[in-house]
Amino acid sequence: MTAKTFRSKIVEIQGIKWTGYNLREILDFVGKDTPITCRGNFEEIDIDSEEEPIRKEVTDMELSVWNYLEKQFINVPTNHWVLRGLKNEYYPCEQGALDLKYEEV
Repeated sequence: MTAKTFRSKIVEIQGIKWTGYNLREILDFVGKDTPITCRGNFEEIDIDSEEEPIRKEVTDMELSVWNYLEKQFINVPTNHWVLRGLKNEYYPCEQGALDLKYEEV
């Protein structure tokens, strides 16, 4: 069988960049029903609080978001994007890969 060439269909996805400081925005994006964890130098976090958590020192913060499609947590390093796919799954993406595949609408 000869190899076939495929072109991806044009789709729109949503995403938010994890800066290490924007936990409240991430929670709003994924919704309170989606489990997340965060590793790093946060003080105690009350996710029902309106206040943004305070970082004690500048270090890489790693966020993990539950991916219902794969039934596992996905790790999102600082300065990577959390993207929501066509089936409401979440996946990480670094800026360069995002720029190669997508353009902002």
